[in-house]
Amino acid sequence: VNQRLCELLGYTEAELLSMRFMDITYPDDRDISARGMAAAAEGLKESHRIEKRYLCKNGSVIWASVNISTVADEHGRPVYMVNQIEDITDRKKIDARFRAIVEGVFVGIKLNDANGNIIYRSPSMRAINGWTDEEMDRNYFFLAHPDDLEKIKEVHRQEIGRAHV
Repeated sequence: VNQRLCELLGYTEAELLSMRFMDITYPDDRDISARGMAAAAEGLKESHRIEKRYLCKNGSVIWASVNISTVADEHGRPVYMVNQIEDITDRKKIDARFRAIVEGVFVGIKLNDANGNIIYRSPSMRAINGWTDEEMDRNYFFLAHPDDLEKIKEVHRQEIGRAHV
């Protein structure tokens, strides 16, 4: 363990070294933790990323993005694992606030990436347009009426251009 992890969780180095990772893992996240560690240990992936919660010494809980990397010997057998832990608690709080606001209104809201792929849609989108989740998971240009497609693509290009300025 390093000093930053000690500061993040509020434990001393000696305390953390005497614990197992499950001791500081939030109970509801123990299964995902175990699966991530098992996948890394079995060599299914060279590294594995999960999001999970940790229990701090003072009783608080933090969210973390954990990258689990396996270090193998010359025969490819796992020797040990390295966990890189990034505190994402603030991002999770912002996400939760966003969802509470967006999902509480009857306005269709969708977010898409630079390629037009939908990365979020409010539940009211289903009620407004009648599309199933599967249909809406397709590229959002697919949802456009053919007569409007070129105009929508042009507006999209302009918006993406502004985002990169």
